[in-house]
Amino acid sequence: MDNFTPPTLGIIELPELSELLRQLGYRIVSGPNFQNAAAAVKAEIDSANARGDANGSRFPVVIADGRKPGIKAWTQKLSATSPVLILRDGDPRSHYIIAEGTRELNLPATVGEILGSINFPVPQDEKLTWLVGVDGSVRPSNAAPSPAPAFPAATTAAPLPEAAPQFPAAAPAFPGTAPSAPGFPGTPAAAERAPWDNRPVADEAFHQPEVDPSMFDRPAQTIFPDAPQAAPVQPAWAVADQAAAPAPAWGVPTAPAAPAAPVAPAQPAVQPDWSANSPAGWPAATASFPEEVPAPQAPAPFEPLAHGRRSQEPDQTFDGWAQPAETAASFPEAPAAPATPAWAAQFEAPAAAQPAAPAWAATPEAAPAPWVPEPAAPAPTFQAPAPVAVPSFTSPIEQQAPAWAAAAEPDWASTPVQPAAPAAPAFQVPVPAAPIYTNPVEPEIFEAAVVNHAGGPVSPIIFDWAYKGGVNKTSLSLQFAHRASECGMKVVLVDMNRGQGGVRTMLRISDDAPIPSAFDAAQTGDPSAAVVLPNDMQRHRANTLAPVQFGVVLAPPRAVASADATPYTAYKKIIDHARRTADLVIVDTQNVEATDNSGLIDKVMVPMMIEDAWGVAITEFGKESVDNLLAALEMYQKRGLARDRQLLTVTRVQGFTPDDANGVERKFGRYARFAGTTTVSSYLKDQLDRGQIISDDPAVRPLLDNVLFQVTGNSVFDESAQKPKKRGLFGGGKR
Repeated sequence: MDNFTPPTLGIIELPELSELLRQLGYRIVSGPNFQNAAAAVKAEIDSANARGDANGSRFPVVIADGRKPGIKAWTQKLSATSPVLILRDGDPRSHYIIAEGTRELNLPATVGEILGSINFPVPQDEKLTWLVGVDGSVRPSNAAPSPAPAFPAATTAAPLPEAAPQFPAAAPAFPGTAPSAPGFPGTPAAAERAPWDNRPVADEAFHQPEVDPSMFDRPAQTIFPDAPQAAPVQPAWAVADQAAAPAPAWGVPTAPAAPAAPVAPAQPAVQPDWSANSPAGWPAATASFPEEVPAPQAPAPFEPLAHGRRSQEPDQTFDGWAQPAETAASFPEAPAAPATPAWAAQFEAPAAAQPAAPAWAATPEAAPAPWVPEPAAPAPTFQAPAPVAVPSFTSPIEQQAPAWAAAAEPDWASTPVQPAAPAAPAFQVPVPAAPIYTNPVEPEIFEAAVVNHAGGPVSPIIFDWAYKGGVNKTSLSLQFAHRASECGMKVVLVDMNRGQGGVRTMLRISDDAPIPSAFDAAQTGDPSAAVVLPNDMQRHRANTLAPVQFGVVLAPPRAVASADATPYTAYKKIIDHARRTADLVIVDTQNVEATDNSGLIDKVMVPMMIEDAWGVAITEFGKESVDNLLAALEMYQKRGLARDRQLLTVTRVQGFTPDDANGVERKFGRYARFAGTTTVSSYLKDQLDRGQIISDDPAVRPLLDNVLFQVTGNSVFDESAQKPKKRGLFGGGKR
């Protein structure tokens, strides 16, 4: 194949590994230090984007963990668009680079293990068994081993793909006179040996399974490009470095090596899959593409996923949640597959039975048809604005809901009540001429409603509010929703911080992800258009993050976050809709100010709290925070806000004593009831920083259960009811 191009791989801070992989025929983008290597990677990505090669701009990058100025922020940004593998030592205390959606591998590791961790196809070569040490050095596997790390391998590292080759950690090298094994189509002539090649090799032969050369004949950069591509712009040192090495003779076939023992036939070639750590918003063409390639062909032009269109890939169940289908690259069978580690079980889908779905996600067998009031007289008082041309956001709702096993309705669920004489609706929302979604929107927020509030009582609602930022208001909102949903309730979390929505960030959903928000409800007039179901939300989060079981209404994107584009009236409709379709609604608000210019506080939060909504007023032990919250409570009390539904919370408290509790009661007792405190927890902060929502930590769980029990009356949150009863002397109860 005259137009064959070797696979591209970026390498940062690993010069010896770069040189070795160049000898194996890979195209390496690197540099003598981090700054130069980062510039080379960026130039390669820009060059691929300039010629319209979207796949070519997403080549994997291997980075050695180390304290270099700017490397952490650069890796975090790179991981949003390209696959990243971080090589670390075994001591978790020395880990410096932390980025979501990346894979990790502890050193020392073989070259084959590193390539297998990124699903990269490998030729059959003795250098695959060479070890990369903690210091970045590369040596034959029979050389003197480097000191073992003081700490075991990190248990949080992403597991290897199921179909990746399992290379031994330290295997004897090939004999020096062994013939060349088949490599890439047209294996290049052997490059000049590096200094470490002159070390003696062991006499014992290690036979690796034969590799079918056809598995390397792939379309462009998914993984191997067959079509001609423009030469990327590279720094001068990179050009000189590549010119120094002998030019590989691609297209000159070599005789395959005779295997020492019978081997299994090669599996059909499939494209490597990066969906395990693909960030949200990637084009559908890069998600997963198992494909048999009988003969090299020019790749089809890349077509990015446009707004308003979603990938129609089938889903598979993953721990009870619909996840994007994943496929791993096919590799020849390893001589002996090691046993699957225990920590990998939570990342792999069960082989036989599908896991049970959350109780509220089941579809009742015979659900009664919802009661729909008939208007007595068509006298609309509201005129919805005509649809306008707006940016199209892709609907995350599947056309066909997955079939879950039916779950029993909890005994505390309310019963729908149909009023005797319904009043005529105040207005009817017109159907827009050009819907913003391509897929139909379900009439309910969840596939199966545990409680149907249509036409009956509305669900309780909690407004989390504060007069000062930095008091964990958004964190508590997420933890309230997480705790209630984990206990079986249907929960919708509404981010009403229109200008600076933090729920999206804490859930690790990118700003440009094609996901609905409150803006969609404002433009369509349909409040259900803003609600994102749990399964749909998880598609826009990294697969390394545990799924959540509550729905969300995200704040509008920054470009349409004005009061004109997303007015407060849209939020009122969204909240009213959520209260009639969910069991509990949590609203995260923006900071309260003396003068409300948004309309979200004075026209949404305060009137609802005066009527029947609950409020969780949040402060910290600081004079500014306490005084401002007192002033706001006094102002709202004059407008009619009652004390019985206001719950006071003090966050990040250390050494809270009964005297402190009495002082809080004296200070705020006229305006709110004291609900409890949260304490400082480094574990909790670390998990939230990683995008993991934790609600059962002792630092927050007592407060969450106390508030949720007062708001919902659900005994599952009653801590006193869960304590075991004391038993008498002879095993019986007290008499």
